[in-house]
Amino acid sequence: MDTDKDGIPDYRELDSDNDGIPDTIEAGPVPNNPVDSDKDGIPDYRELDSDNDGIPDNDEAGPDPTKPLDSDGDGIYDFRETDSNTDNIPDGETLLVYKSSISQSKVASDGSFEMKFTITLKNARSVPLTSVLLQDDLTKALPSPMQFTVLDLKTSGTLIKSTGYNGRTVIDMLAAGSTLAGKGTDSINVTLKVFANGYEGAILNVADGSAISKWGPVKRQSIDITRSSGRLHGAGVPTSNLPPKISLIIADVLTPNNDGINDKWIILRPFSSKIDVTIFNRFGQVVYKKADYQNEWDGIGTGNFLGRMLTHGTYFYLIDITEKSTGAKEVRKGYLTLKRDY
Repeated sequence: MDTDKDGIPDYRELDSDNDGIPDTIEAGPVPNNPVDSDKDGIPDYRELDSDNDGIPDNDEAGPDPTKPLDSDGDGIYDFRETDSNTDNIPDGETLLVYKSSISQSKVASDGSFEMKFTITLKNARSVPLTSVLLQDDLTKALPSPMQFTVLDLKTSGTLIKSTGYNGRTVIDMLAAGSTLAGKGTDSINVTLKVFANGYEGAILNVADGSAISKWGPVKRQSIDITRSSGRLHGAGVPTSNLPPKISLIIADVLTPNNDGINDKWIILRPFSSKIDVTIFNRFGQVVYKKADYQNEWDGIGTGNFLGRMLTHGTYFYLIDITEKSTGAKEVRKGYLTLKRDY
């Protein structure tokens, strides 16, 4: 047999597969029963990847193949082990992608809430990764009728953010030229503004990573470690969030002075409800009335008070609530304070 096809039969060579590791080492202590690490019927001295982990033996052997590395000191050379440093990550794993998320429970006055994702990219090997890419199609995680806007995207280290990322038409989060150093770890942080619009199911999200390693292209889906029972590699595991539930919350103050705070009278309500409002002054006169109210009142009257800037003071409201799906009705009464700065 001539394993390396150099015209010299194996029995006349000291390194039959020409990987730099002497046959005496690869064959093991019993030459007439040579070691076959991956049990494929081919002895190690005739294979370039003895443990079949995707990394050539001469890379795993280290800088001096005549003295192969044994990273964990267990007496077994790295090129014969699929987890040579006992980190619970197979040597063949190169790009690792971990994702975690935070859903802000606080609902803004417009009915939106924030979601924040952290995606961590890790190079499990000592050889750098180039052409690192990450894609996250948010339309798969935030289905209709939900709406979202990407508020912010930040990257660390040698990852270069894609300035056009919007989670819809542009799903590449990283720009060309992104790299990941050997044994390096960098991250991407994304902040979204989300309108649930009545959606109450789980929000499941997976990102798709890829890169070029010394041994070829690699791909990996993100893993949420909190949901993977501690598994650090293998198939992707999506992050999961539930949108906050919105109850009926009626603001009790209106200060229309254009400072961005309480400039409109805000009523937070479930997406499935329709509300009609009527506002009275202390004399019982209707000063404002609006069907299907959309948080637009800024202290200007309607009807007999049309266009008039209502004076500061206490006003009383009557709110008719209709559940769109069932037609059930409810009435709320109360008061609010209108304050003006003159």
